Amino acid sequence: MSRYYETNIRIGTIAASGFSYLSMSYFRTYLTLNFVPWLNKDHLGKDNYCNKVHRSTTLNPEGALSFYRISKSIIDGSGSDKKVEFVLQCKNNADLIFEYDPDSDWAHLTINKDGKSIKLRFPTHQHSETNEFGKNVTMVIQTGLGTFAKVLDGYLTRVGADDKPNKLPINFNEYQDYAKQVSHNETWFNINL
Repeated sequence: MSRYYETNIRIGTIAASGFSYLSMSYFRTYLTLNFVPWLNKDHLGKDNYCNKVHRSTTLNPEGALSFYRISKSIIDGSGSDKKVEFVLQCKNNADLIFEYDPDSDWAHLTINKDGKSIKLRFPTHQHSETNEFGKNVTMVIQTGLGTFAKVLDGYLTRVGADDKPNKLPINFNEYQDYAKQVSHNETWFNINL
């Protein structure tokens, strides 16, 4: 008799008022992403989300590594000056689309599934400080994207991939080439990481 239980272990939620929230959990060796659209604000100003029309999909280690590397490059600054549009086909006929615009500093993750799209805008915070020349400088901190990257890092460590492409079942560069082919004949950019 097997002692293997199929449980969903919830590990994090990222919410964005006016867009959606993303609930992330482990299931077997997959990372489940569940998108729930924003509905409205109640009379107290609390966000309400519509759980009836949620969309979910799962990421395997290869897909998680793709999103981890893109997110990490934006957070650490090496890719923060480049526009990014990356599409990944997932299970159950779902597409995940990651977009980043350096002009607005907004990063989005959208799920397209069953003819419905739900977009998450990763939350940010602004921090102002005075530089050495006495000028006030405002910096954008990618808090939501940072949370997403940490969850992906934890997942990759859990499944034994921990950001080492040679430990994954397929070559990461071949996987990026494959991702370009499934981009629905639109122009999608893959960031070189």
